Amino acid sequence: MKKSMIFGVLIVIIISFATTFYFQHQAFSDQKTTMKSNFAKQQKKSDQQIKELQNKNAELEKTIKTNEEKSNAIQTELDNLKAEKEQTVATNQEDTEVPVNQNNNAVAPQTQQEEAIAPIVETPKVATNAAGQTKEERYNELMNQLNNGELSGTDIATGTRKLYKILAEEFPQ
Repeated sequence: MKKSMIFGVLIVIIISFATTFYFQHQAFSDQKTTMKSNFAKQQKKSDQQIKELQNKNAELEKTIKTNEEKSNAIQTELDNLKAEKEQTVATNQEDTEVPVNQNNNAVAPQTQQEEAIAPIVETPKVATNAAGQTKEERYNELMNQLNNGELSGTDIATGTRKLYKILAEEFPQ
């Protein structure tokens, strides 16, 4: 009887150990499944965030390219205006010199003077601002500020407008 009781107790102990291991294995499997599911959800969120950031990055790169193109176009336009202005100034200087020479030539034979009258050449006054800078010097200074980001903040078009506004205030025509 003692043997059967010992075998019975051993069988109960073995069954209880097996049952405990079985339930622990089930709990571990459920936990593993839950972890896989949570990891998959987190992975999807991360992938979605990465895609959104890539899209934003692409948009920002397009914006940068657009701003560079606008900046180049503005610079080209500014260079063209500068060239036009220089051409106009040169033309005006030539126009003022030609009539003076023609008048002096015409006057000399009529009066029959032996002395040649020196042509009057007007030197155009160079406009300066309160600091004594010429318009071109001030423009170069403001362009440096614009290129360094001191004048515009974040938008090149706004900075360019500020540049022209400052020039118009300091050098009224």
